[in-house]
Amino acid sequence: MRTWPAAVRSAARPILLATGIFWFAAVVGLLAAAAQPQFDSFFVNPAMREGMSKGHLWTEHLTSAAPQASSAIATNNISVTLLVWALGITFGVGTVWQLILNGLMLGAIFSACMRMGLFAALGEFVIGHGCLELPAIWIAAGAGFIMAEALIFPGRYSRSVELRLAARRSVQIVVGTIPMLLVAATVEAFVSPSDLPGWTKASLAAVLGLAYLAYILAAPTPQPHLSDQPSL
Repeated sequence: MRTWPAAVRSAARPILLATGIFWFAAVVGLLAAAAQPQFDSFFVNPAMREGMSKGHLWTEHLTSAAPQASSAIATNNISVTLLVWALGITFGVGTVWQLILNGLMLGAIFSACMRMGLFAALGEFVIGHGCLELPAIWIAAGAGFIMAEALIFPGRYSRSVELRLAARRSVQIVVGTIPMLLVAATVEAFVSPSDLPGWTKASLAAVLGLAYLAYILAAPTPQPHLSDQPSL
């Protein structure tokens, strides 16, 4: 209730950096696919394109297999999030690449849907779970940058010691994203592909997003104790 929100607040700078990289890549992907439609072929496979040409999103089948889909989505999203975090050990290069790749994918897919007249439909699908899923990735990437910073700019101690301390702090942050991803997967499987009106999904996104934001910003900072000091 206290430690994770405080850890996230203390990592605001790298998390905001990760968020900026992601959205910059998303805009580039959107513009690139709009200017050169073949660009989205890197992310839109033939089956997806065929369904879109008929006015259907590839997500419509999720409703019929919601329980299984929820488990698969959660597993995939947790794997992606942990990968984004773990690649911080590559001096941050792998984390940056994953942020760029995922941002380009989002932008390119939205551009493809725009050409097919499905932009609003995709936005309606994404908004319900994206309000938690995307921030979880940004938080995990920020945690990865904490390790990268320890490797690139070691402080008082050697790189190995600084990395150990940074890893302990970043693990605490990234583990806290798992409940976010579980909630997001449930919404993605049961709510996002449903026939509920768009305003209902947007309202749910607002409630979930604002609740997590309030949780992170308003939770009190725990008081340090001598026993909490890291040993070298």
